[in-house]
Amino acid sequence: MAKQESFLTIAGISLNKDLELPLYKQLYNYLKEGILCGRFSSGFRLPSTRAFANELKLSRSTVLLSIEQLIAEGYLESYVGKGTFVSQHLPDLKVKTFQQKQVSLNTAIKLSNRADAFISSRVYDNSSTPAFRPGIPETNEFPFKIWRRLLNKHWRKPEAKNLFYGSGAGYLPLRQEISNYLKLARGVKCSAEQVIIVNGSQQALQIASYLLADANDQVWIENPGYTGAQAAFKSAMLKMVPIAIDSEGLSVKTAISKAPKAKFAYVSPSHQYPMGVIMSLARRLELLEWARANNSWILEDDYDSEFRFKGQPLAALQGLDQANSVVYIGSFSKVLFPALRLGYVVVPQAMTDAFVKARLHFDRGSPWINQMVLADFIAEGHFARHIRKMRVIYAQRRELLISLLADLLAEFELGSSPAGMHLVLYLPANLNDVVVAKKLKENGIEAFPLSNYSLDDSHKMGLVLGYGAVDEHLIISGVKKMVSLIKEYEI
Repeated sequence: MAKQESFLTIAGISLNKDLELPLYKQLYNYLKEGILCGRFSSGFRLPSTRAFANELKLSRSTVLLSIEQLIAEGYLESYVGKGTFVSQHLPDLKVKTFQQKQVSLNTAIKLSNRADAFISSRVYDNSSTPAFRPGIPETNEFPFKIWRRLLNKHWRKPEAKNLFYGSGAGYLPLRQEISNYLKLARGVKCSAEQVIIVNGSQQALQIASYLLADANDQVWIENPGYTGAQAAFKSAMLKMVPIAIDSEGLSVKTAISKAPKAKFAYVSPSHQYPMGVIMSLARRLELLEWARANNSWILEDDYDSEFRFKGQPLAALQGLDQANSVVYIGSFSKVLFPALRLGYVVVPQAMTDAFVKARLHFDRGSPWINQMVLADFIAEGHFARHIRKMRVIYAQRRELLISLLADLLAEFELGSSPAGMHLVLYLPANLNDVVVAKKLKENGIEAFPLSNYSLDDSHKMGLVLGYGAVDEHLIISGVKKMVSLIKEYEI
């Protein structure tokens, strides 16, 4: 089998046979300049000398002269059986000078106000899973063999229609499975036509923020609350009105006093993130009445309600809605794995066309192969079995974490919620959670500071501790290390 070249065409090389400068020297100069200016970075694999010769209509010996000279000077490295690469140890300081110039040029670029909103948002892009990063599920227990079997079934002989652009609403069998699941497990009132597939809850929030409000409109948002929602609303140029969380959830009376005509309210009523509070029935009804009376919307983020360890999972707020005011958002990132990048939105019937068209504007839809596999995964009962299994595992990890913290940090307040994959450890007033979190991360423990979730200063200092992807041994060693580091700061 022929080796695959690193690229198909060699662009930008202009060699002039009429010049006195030999052709091999012209090629040498082009490659050297490309390396020095950063066009070809360290480790970049060059095409074979045969590919160079064929593309540039040169003799292979001419190309070899250029390559050999660059290897001799340290710009290139050649390995038998592997190829020729740009050196990992570039010999010329011009590279650093060029890179420094590029940085200064980039800082002078003026982007839009919306770009500034994206850049300044608190969105975590690192997908590593050290203890105790919140929001990361356990993947070692996932039934990969079953998933691979279903994947192979669909790839073995795919239908042509499933290789084209699909419906913006998503794969209908998957939407039907989600609808059936939500009606049974979450008390959601919906048909398959109201379910729209998205690439995770973040995309759902982004689309909803554009459809439900205009720039500079006021929106209620839980405080402290999900930074991904804050980022979506900020980039849509909405005016976020932070509403404090108490033992019953978002305070509707406080919200009305601050912004009675807000376009929508963003809430996570079944398990508020990050505080873990469950919104009371009285607050739910109060919130629904406000939305009905003001022709406003409610964005319900139901991100991990499946993992409730005492009693049955609470019914969704959407199931109580009589005025078609709720847009319900769910995701498979927590219950399966984040890289799947599949979530869903349940919208009122009258909104489906607008949401689908907006969805198409964003990215034309989610990969159909993943949707087909997931539809089978749910239909065959694997989804429900996996959730039951993980509920037991997370409950055990939660109890172990609470027990260790209560024993080793007995003087610290611990937020306890019988649900989810994280909890909050409150710090004493003399400790700054950002400083403590930075120290922990330097020592391999990634616990997020509670203050990062707040839009103002009306918050306690604390650490958000995720235990979903942390096994029992790591919980024990991680807590001991964390306690030792925290005590260094105590006065």
